[in-house]
Amino acid sequence: MLSDWIPLMSSVVVAAAAFGGVVLTNRRADEREREKHRRDQLATAVGELLAGVEEASRQVISMQKAAAQYQRETGQPALHLGKLAAELTPASEVFDALMTQVQVARYRVELLEPRLEVPVLQLISWCLLQARPAILDQKVELSTFQKAQHAEMQALIEAYRTLR
Repeated sequence: MLSDWIPLMSSVVVAAAAFGGVVLTNRRADEREREKHRRDQLATAVGELLAGVEEASRQVISMQKAAAQYQRETGQPALHLGKLAAELTPASEVFDALMTQVQVARYRVELLEPRLEVPVLQLISWCLLQARPAILDQKVELSTFQKAQHAEMQALIEAYRTLR
């Protein structure tokens, strides 16, 4: 009688071990899939952030040209007594919309990978610093800002690469 139960119990133990192995394998596969999806989302968010900052930088150059033209034509600065000239308002609104998109991408990046917070904030701060002299028509070489912004972009890309 005991000899009848031994094969049955051994087959139950083997089946339980096989089932446990399947469950563990599925769990690991699910974790790998979730991590791959998170990395894909992070890559998309970083790409959107970099593209948005680049577009905002181009908009700043456009705003600087418009501010210089406005000052040549009217003899007044584009920003006078805290009010932006009506001719520059559309360009400023485009810049604001671009920076809103950049901020949304920033939050996505930070939510997905908090370790990228500092490089992202440094990149965005250079973009905002670049816009200030353009509106005020200060004689600041924008290439200085662009070089610093490019360095911050490279730092963000390098920080992203070290995550893998």
